Amino acid sequence: TYTNPHVGAMDTENATQSPAQGADDISQEAQPGYPEAAPLGQPDSHEPDPVHNTPYRTISKRPLFSIIVPVYLVEEFIDECVNSLFNQTFEDFEIILVDDGSPDSCPELCDDFARADDRVRVIHQPNAGLSAARNAGIHASTGQYLLFVDSDDYLDHRALEWLAEETDTQPDAIAFSGIRIHGPMHTPIRAWVLGSSPMSLPGDALLCRELQSSGAMMAAWLNAFRRDLVVGRNLLFKVGRLHEDEEWTPRALLASKHVRVCPRLVYYYRVR
Repeated sequence: TYTNPHVGAMDTENATQSPAQGADDISQEAQPGYPEAAPLGQPDSHEPDPVHNTPYRTISKRPLFSIIVPVYLVEEFIDECVNSLFNQTFEDFEIILVDDGSPDSCPELCDDFARADDRVRVIHQPNAGLSAARNAGIHASTGQYLLFVDSDDYLDHRALEWLAEETDTQPDAIAFSGIRIHGPMHTPIRAWVLGSSPMSLPGDALLCRELQSSGAMMAAWLNAFRRDLVVGRNLLFKVGRLHEDEEWTPRALLASKHVRVCPRLVYYYRVR
């Protein structure tokens, strides 16, 4: 759980946004300073990237997953988070670490991870908040599905394997369950999913089911979304809004005609 005292604050000297376009416009003009992702299905170039300060790695095909990890003041947790991604049994993914101007050792740690594994890319940006960090990751992503992971949380080591099994029918989204860690307490999140078999349903039906359940959560990290849907429907996070997931996730689910439900404990959410 991303904590940032400057959430929503934009560095006006280094990042600007056209008022006419607004936060819903996912075009590159709406987010100056971010690198333009390669066209879908095309390899990135070796030209140096002004944000990463390193060349993009060359990819021969789109990875199945892009894992977007905003990073801010998490130096005691980020090793566990990123190592849970490195240790996945399914390996067709990229990791995009977005250093949101973290004043601790996180920027250097992110660069260390990128040197250790060429599936990792790092964006260093002035502090702008969780929404802007996730939006930067969306722009830089090349994968078929987007997965958001907060940098003090972690995934089960089989998480991507389980999610990959649900992609055969090319759903717009994959919904799953997780564990809330609060001190010694470990409690299921989205518990109704655990009692079900894998199923398909429209996004609006899943949203209704979620809202009717006990302890409903609208966390972006409880779902993986097809990148083409997110880009095609301009599903950016609203910069400057508190509790941004509660606005973004229903919007994304309502845009999803086909959602697969994966009855697995995929995500481990740390309450701080």
